[in-house]
Amino acid sequence: MGDRGDLLIVDSAEGPLEFSFAMRPSGTEPKVKFYFFARARPDANQPLTVLKSATDTAFGTFQEAVMRWAGERLSSATRSDESAKTP
Repeated sequence: MGDRGDLLIVDSAEGPLEFSFAMRPSGTEPKVKFYFFARARPDANQPLTVLKSATDTAFGTFQEAVMRWAGERLSSATRSDESAKTP
């Protein structure tokens, strides 16, 4: 995991399928932007179409999990902010 200014980069462990994502605040709006990346290391005997399909499926699962995690954190932070404002 690296921190480069306002950009947070999270990398998965090395393996045949590697995923990472970067997140940063928007420069013009009150939101966070996510960027997702995938890399697959082909097996010499594996057809490219099979590799692409497996990577797409795993990548979709990875994206959903990250966005679910982010949504849970944002919901928790919003509830904490609201309870702090209540007298």
